[in-house]
Amino acid sequence: MDKDLIWIFHSFQKLTEQRLIEFTVEKILIKT
Repeated sequence: MDKDLIWIFHSFQKLTEQRLIEFTVEKILIKT
């Protein structure tokens, strides 16, 4: 596999994880 492609994939994965965490935190904060 291309190293650039792997790097892009990992970066995207981290970004998605961060977004999911932020979204979850927002939902929890709105609930309380």
